[in-house]
Amino acid sequence: MRIARSFNESIFLRSAIEGPLFTLIIIFAIELLDRTAFRIPNPAPVYLAAVVYAAFSGGLVPGLISGAITMMYACYFFSIPGQVFHYTPDNASRVIILFVATPAITLMAGVLKRRSEKAVSERDIIIAELKTALAEIKTLRGFLPICYACKKVRDDQGYWKQVEIYIEERSSVEFTHGLCPECAVKNLAEIEDYKNKRALEQPGRMK
Repeated sequence: MRIARSFNESIFLRSAIEGPLFTLIIIFAIELLDRTAFRIPNPAPVYLAAVVYAAFSGGLVPGLISGAITMMYACYFFSIPGQVFHYTPDNASRVIILFVATPAITLMAGVLKRRSEKAVSERDIIIAELKTALAEIKTLRGFLPICYACKKVRDDQGYWKQVEIYIEERSSVEFTHGLCPECAVKNLAEIEDYKNKRALEQPGRMK
């Protein structure tokens, strides 16, 4: 139990760290490319994709952390060279749009993550219930030896049992006992005969 718990905790911790770390790697790669001929003019879609990945793989909190990292980087990236946090009108518009879009995208990805986890959890519950139901289903098949006199049946171990006991052990059926009309008439007649015989054997006794 402890091993399973520690394993689940390690998976959760890895998922929480993986997204923000991936975002930092993406930003570092963008910075490296910015110093080469392969400079990305508008890297926003790239690190927004990293935010979506962080939110969907780790959940809402890692997604928000990645979103905060990207927004801070966007403030730096779109600044006027040599004047950090000073922007041209176009870049100021880009930064504002990112400040609105990034949290919204993060929230949507986090909600989708939770819904997918809920769907997977419900699916697992349904599968477990189906497996339990299938395990409880017992079937009777093949030839069944039965005594023609007492009507007992022989089980796989060679023991003779009453039919109802044999079936109850191998199915969800429970028997209740009663008398059909024919047997009721027959048994009542036998009881009356027995009473009459007892009365004849013991003169003076009331029937």
